[in-house]
Amino acid sequence: MGPLAGLTRVPRRYSSGAQSPPPPREKTLAQTKPLTLREMGAVPLTVVHDEMEAEVICGMLRTNGIECGYRKTDMAGAWTVGFATGGPTELLVDETKLDKARELLRRHR
Repeated sequence: MGPLAGLTRVPRRYSSGAQSPPPPREKTLAQTKPLTLREMGAVPLTVVHDEMEAEVICGMLRTNGIECGYRKTDMAGAWTVGFATGGPTELLVDETKLDKARELLRRHR
């Protein structure tokens, strides 16, 4: 006989006092990870001078509820050998929000 022989198993109790686990809670915004460009169905919005300008515009778009990302264009990669933040940078947004993003960009330029 093992060391636990003869012991009675006590049902697990959760903080609510129930014997079954609570239902899963919905994730809050802070717990969700940002979508990748592929997951969001990203399409090109515009090309800007560099990553700093891309960050400013993406900040404005995100403030208005539009997910945004950016990547260096092929030309920028060739110019900077992939190391610097300079060079043409393509802004990408969710395809379903493209019209709204274009309107915001037009109003703020």
